[in-house]
Amino acid sequence: MTVGGQFKKRQTLNEEFDKWYETMSGRKEYIRKGDKGEYLSQLFLSAIAFSNPTYRQEDWGVDFVCSLINRIGDNLYPTDTFTIQVKTSKDCKFELENKIHNMDWFYDRQEPFFLCHLETEKQEMYFYNTSHLHQVSIQQLTNYNKIISTYSLDVNEDETEITYSPTHFKNNIKFILGSPFLTLKMSDLLKENSDILEDKKRLLKTAIFYEKQNIAMRNFKFPFFIWLRKYKTNSELTYSWKHYGDLLETEINNPDETIPQSIHLLAGLCLSFKNNGDIENFNRLKDLLISKENLNNEISDVINILGIKDGQPKNIVYTGDTKNIITIDNTITTINRRTRRENDKLNKKRKK
Repeated sequence: MTVGGQFKKRQTLNEEFDKWYETMSGRKEYIRKGDKGEYLSQLFLSAIAFSNPTYRQEDWGVDFVCSLINRIGDNLYPTDTFTIQVKTSKDCKFELENKIHNMDWFYDRQEPFFLCHLETEKQEMYFYNTSHLHQVSIQQLTNYNKIISTYSLDVNEDETEITYSPTHFKNNIKFILGSPFLTLKMSDLLKENSDILEDKKRLLKTAIFYEKQNIAMRNFKFPFFIWLRKYKTNSELTYSWKHYGDLLETEINNPDETIPQSIHLLAGLCLSFKNNGDIENFNRLKDLLISKENLNNEISDVINILGIKDGQPKNIVYTGDTKNIITIDNTITTINRRTRRENDKLNKKRKK
């Protein structure tokens, strides 16, 4: 049987079909393994969170965007948002190349990020904490080709204290992520084990909470980060903080660089001291803020409006750019009212 079009050079349809089948419909086994891993990963994640997989065409390093589930009676509500990258390879490695686009997506993200490993044969999912990778951002460790983070598939049966000090080799920087701090397995998804699953959700919520603090401190360019120092898998997490200000004298230790970026946080802390009766710390922070009052108008506005200087808050609900926003809103409202009046007039004429 001869055919036309793209098949006309072939003797039979079957011959052409076999050729097409060999070249076009095949899929590498390791790619298919990753596909199945994503399906299984979503099953695990859906037990603790509303999970949204990233389309492969839109994949920038995050496989799932999730919101932790809060159960109230028979109702489920989304709470903390976090992101997940899932690995299935037995090399147990997570790498970031020292390229602008590669670093930006990781260190400019505003959601907590966790690395996960899926053990397809065991049907288990392991969660790894990446909090200490903030050290790279804070210390500005740029003289390397890659960040290489390795992790272990061994579960911590006993509480283990981890020292997360990076090592340098061949222009690379290497971190050890250690054992998983959380695991999910098929039996956790059974209804009779709902209490176990709730405990694991609370554990993940704790990790999310501290990662949010790291992101906030990074945004304010504070020379601190919080990292998971001691833990037992599926049990209590012990966090510690590290300070690297001595290595960033020009950007971090100079108040003229730091205060303008953190004025609202510092002002809020100052008022919190006052409201709680801690007058000593209130006065210390107040004096610091007032000494920097002339750095820019925003600092001066915050000090005056909140009454940090003379103790009398001003009755002003907006400042700076907010005025323009309110003006725009009022203008839009005026235009809408004018449009309605004109429409009313037209309708009356039509009725006549």
